[in-house]
Amino acid sequence: DGGTGRAAAFQLAQGCRVDHGHAIHRLNNVPRTQHAVSRPAGTNLRCNLLRPAYTSGKPVVPGRTTQPDRRFHRIVERARRDAEIVVAAGDGTQFVWAGDLARLYEAVLGSERNREVYFGLGKTFVTWECIAHQAVRPVASTSAVRVEGVASEPCRFDLGKIRDHFGLEFEPEPHLADHLAHLAHLAKHGA
Repeated sequence: DGGTGRAAAFQLAQGCRVDHGHAIHRLNNVPRTQHAVSRPAGTNLRCNLLRPAYTSGKPVVPGRTTQPDRRFHRIVERARRDAEIVVAAGDGTQFVWAGDLARLYEAVLGSERNREVYFGLGKTFVTWECIAHQAVRPVASTSAVRVEGVASEPCRFDLGKIRDHFGLEFEPEPHLADHLAHLAHLAKHGA
């Protein structure tokens, strides 16, 4: 989503106005009373919002595909051709593996939590520069990695809520390496 989803999730978590052309939300103005929500009498409607980051790693289900950020594919393809890989300084995110997201969904659905916003992200901010350097290994590439621009302070999301509520912390690094190796294998075999 080009980052707009992450920005919207952050804005919503802060109670800010979010306008995507189809809806305007203000979290602080959401009705909080039992009677403000239309529902059948006697039901307890629970809702929580999970905002995942870009996913990485091999498919959770063998033989299935993934839909990662297209930059992964471009970086792996350039590494396979021993071409220079150009990335923006400081650009990256807190990637998460789909299997870890499933653990978070399971924890939220099995809880009594209500009207919470959870970020499904890895605890480590990983730059595309780091990913480019990792991409050359599985294909024994001689690609140089060139970083353009000046890095600014990255936007890191606070994941204390998933740790405090469910005891969960996700580390993206091992899954990123698996993801790059998986994409290199697919590219090599024309898949």
